[in-house]
Amino acid sequence: MGNGESKSEYGGLVVHTDQPYSISGEMVTGNIYVQLEKPFPADELRIKLKGKEKCKWYEPKQRTEGEGENMKVIHYEDKYDEDETIMKFEKTLYSFDSEFLPAGQYTFPFAFKIPAD
Repeated sequence: MGNGESKSEYGGLVVHTDQPYSISGEMVTGNIYVQLEKPFPADELRIKLKGKEKCKWYEPKQRTEGEGENMKVIHYEDKYDEDETIMKFEKTLYSFDSEFLPAGQYTFPFAFKIPAD
């Protein structure tokens, strides 16, 4: 998983997970720290996760060029690069009673389980 930080004209937000990484089926816990300099238009706090797998490999190849005494073998590699989304997850962590979150400092603890599939 990891930790992230975001800033805007309203203030800043830091996400801190208790574990450095997580795997499918595990609980993820942590805190979201929010510092608002002015009221922020929000009625809920949602978390979205997207998991991707990435793969890169090279295959050695060769080809011949020319004919007779001028023929030479050229060695090269074909590069392959693929990625695929393997998980998308979204969950409402908190719902607020009003349409604005007042200026101030907030800590939102969270816990959720990563889908096992």
